[in-house]
Formats: sequence, C-alpha cells, structure tokens
Amino acid sequence: MRRKFPVFKFVFAIVVLAVAATATLYFHITRQVDRELVSLASLVSPVGSLEWGSIQLHPSGQLRIRDIGFQPHMVAGEARIGQLAFTAPNLIELLQATREFESGRLPKSLGLSIRALQIPIEDSGIDRLGALFSSGLPFEAAGCDGRESLKFSDLPDLDIWNLVSDITLDYRLLNDGERMSLRVSNHTQYLAGMTLDARLHLGSASRDLDLLGRAWAMARLEHIDLSYVDLGLRDRLDRFCAGELDLSVEAYRDRHIGAWSTAWTYHGLAPSREVVNAYRRFASDPQTIEAELTPKQRLPLTAFTRLERAELLEQLDLSLSVNQGSPEPASFQAVPARARKIVDESADETVDEDGPQAAPRQTRWTEIPMGRVSEHTGDRVRITTTAGERISGELVEVDADYLHVSIRGVGGFYVRPFSRARVSAVEVRQ
Repeated sequence: MRRKFPVFKFVFAIVVLAVAATATLYFHITRQVDRELVSLASLVSPVGSLEWGSIQLHPSGQLRIRDIGFQPHMVAGEARIGQLAFTAPNLIELLQATREFESGRLPKSLGLSIRALQIPIEDSGIDRLGALFSSGLPFEAAGCDGRESLKFSDLPDLDIWNLVSDITLDYRLLNDGERMSLRVSNHTQYLAGMTLDARLHLGSASRDLDLLGRAWAMARLEHIDLSYVDLGLRDRLDRFCAGELDLSVEAYRDRHIGAWSTAWTYHGLAPSREVVNAYRRFASDPQTIEAELTPKQRLPLTAFTRLERAELLEQLDLSLSVNQGSPEPASFQAVPARARKIVDESADETVDEDGPQAAPRQTRWTEIPMGRVSEHTGDRVRITTTAGERISGELVEVDADYLHVSIRGVGGFYVRPFSRARVSAVEVRQ
C-alpha cells in the first residue's frame, strides 16, 4: 500500500526537532545566565544582597532579566531595575554574540538597556556623599546661592526623592572593526534626558578583543550629535532657587543666565553672544538643545581626558539648535587665566541680548561672630583673610585652630583649612 503524506511527516519531524533544539538552547542559555548571576551575588555579598526574577530569551533577539534588586547591608534603601536586557538585531545574532564573547571577539553589534532603574536618594545614603548630580547640561545651577552644579543632596529640595532612569547603550562595528557607531542615552524621570550619537574611527580591522583594546588608545572621533531634553528640571530648579534667594522666577532666571555665562569664563571660555542668546531662549522655554560637534582635524579620543575644556572646544566645530529651531554656528573664546572670574563673586551678573554686562545687585552675605562660626557648619560661607584674600565655599568642619572650607578648584572640590588667627571676617549667605 502506498504511503501517504511523506512530505508532511518530514516537515513535522523538522518542526519537532527545531522546537526541541530551541527549548534546549533556551534552557541552556537561561541556566547559564542564572549561574553567572549566582556567582555575581556571591561576589557582592560582603556589601549587599542581590536578587532577580525571571530570565527570558525573547525571539526578537533580547535576553531579558527582570526585577533585579540590590540591598546594601548598611543602608535602608534598595536599588531596583525593572528590566535589564541585552539586545541584538535578531535571535541568531544574539546567540552568535554569546559565542563570540566566549572566543574573545567583540560582536558586530549589541545593545544594553536598563529600564526603570530606581535609586532612593535619602534611604540609599547617596545624598550624604556630597557627590555632584549631572543632568548633562553644564552649570545648570549657576547663580543658585553660590552653586554651579547640583548635588544629589539638592534633589529632595526639588521634590525628587527617587531617581528613576532608563539607560541604553548600543554600538555597531563597521568594516569588521575599522569604525564604530555608538549611541548612549539616559532619561531620568521629571528631570532631563541626554542622548549621544558618536562615530569613531578605530582603525583595528579586527574584532579581536585584545587588538581592539590596543586600537582604542589610537581611536579618534569623527562626529558627535548630542540631544538634551528637559523633563521638568529647569522649572523645578528655577522655582527652588528663586525661593532660596527671595526673588521672582523671572528675576532668578536673569540671574542664572548671567552666572551661567560667568561659569564658562571661570573654566577658561567665554561663550559668544549667539551661544548666550540661544541659552536664554532655552531657559525661558525649556524644551530641547541639540548640538553637533565635528573635529577640525584628527582628534584622538584621549584628548577628552587629557585636555581642558577650553583646549578641547578649540578643536571642534560646534552648532546649536534650541527648541527644534534651525542649527546655528556656536563658538567659545579662550579666556587667559589671569582674566578668569571667580564664579561665587560674579554670580550676581546678568547678560542681556547684546552680550555680557555687569549689573550690580545687593549681596546677601552677613558677617557672623567668630564664636558662632561652628553653628553654620554645612552653610555657604565667605572667608576674608588678614592678607585680604576672599574665598567662598561650604563650611565643612570647625575645630579649635582651623575653619575647614570646601572650595571648588579647576580639578574639582577640595577642603582648605583656614587658621583662625589669619581670618579677619566670616560671612554667611542668608
């Protein structure tokens, strides 16, 4: 008797084998990831406990780990991640990426996404570290009672008690490692978002991790696109700072624009009138800022770590677009060190549409008796020495012989001791 439907049986057998192979592969990969997480949990156990929920291999090309939590031993707050995902164009390339990593090669493309990263500010203790918080926009707090940038401890004053962020990183190698396109983004709820698109010339022509590591030292930048979106930070910050200084929001905004321009000067750059006016438009109606940066000549990536900001911008052509407007050329002029202004002393300046001009305001510094200085630990103070030097900073400690003040320098903050015998006056900002 003639057998019927042999093709159907053959196809059915192929399907069964494919499903079985997929299931085997699925359990193999998820178990492997679980073992790696167990190893990681053991590694971090001295400082905290790590937990996670489901591990999923999605047909779209994603390996997803859900409901990750890290609870440090010494603090109450727990950091959580809603989903951590590794992403490839499809499932086959994701599996290939796994094998290539194991063989010491970098996959042609891969992505990492972190959704709903939550960090409680006060419960985690991050507000007590004195660390700076960056929104991605330089000097966002200039003019705010002596500030230049925000600290994590300032965020509760903006009614931000938890940082909730979505972070992505994607790369693609071109010509087998000769070039790389890179995208990094970070959007923080109620504050701001930043996206960077970069094109890099690696010159490796190989995806071997050791060779790429050596090539990275010689890599150079070809182009950068930056996109900044305000998600509520500017409004919260303006209202908070206006209240601190007993000003209207409009008056504080004018003050901020002047201090913002002066802050650049302190770091060795003077923004052009076009840059200041573009920033004024953004500060008045905070939506988006888009910047395009192109090197004027070959620019190694190492320049971003070894050059000061002024030297770096001198080597870049820059254009800015505010609130979806047309791109306009932007420029900064280098300022000699002897002509740089101290931000704290010039934060009361304003800038009009025709360029920077000084507009004197009444200061809010009040002199305090030396015997009551310790009552103002943690406050903004201004020290005048017997030699006539005047320095502003945060009073961090007072002892029998010295006043210890945290001061901003070119490389960051440092604590400087002032001998009581050499201090002629101490003022506090009210």
